[in-house]
Amino acid sequence: MNFKGMFGIYGKPDAQKVYTVRETADLLEASCDEVRKYIVYRNIPHKVIRTKESRAIILDYDAVRLIKEYHEAKLKKREETKKNEL
Repeated sequence: MNFKGMFGIYGKPDAQKVYTVRETADLLEASCDEVRKYIVYRNIPHKVIRTKESRAIILDYDAVRLIKEYHEAKLKKREETKKNEL
């Protein structure tokens, strides 16, 4: 997922696109539970909306970018740990 190429180096979109937890998980190749944990433990701003059958968590572009940074840091740390074990 390359955010730099989508909207330029410093800019973000004029109309904020919203993402659900599932869309974010698909972009990051992670599970929905992992994304929810990032939201709760890191206090990432989000909105909860009611649907016909349940509730859904809605994230904006900045929140997805934060989650991406935390996820990449976690994966990098996991790889370093594996290298150190060997």
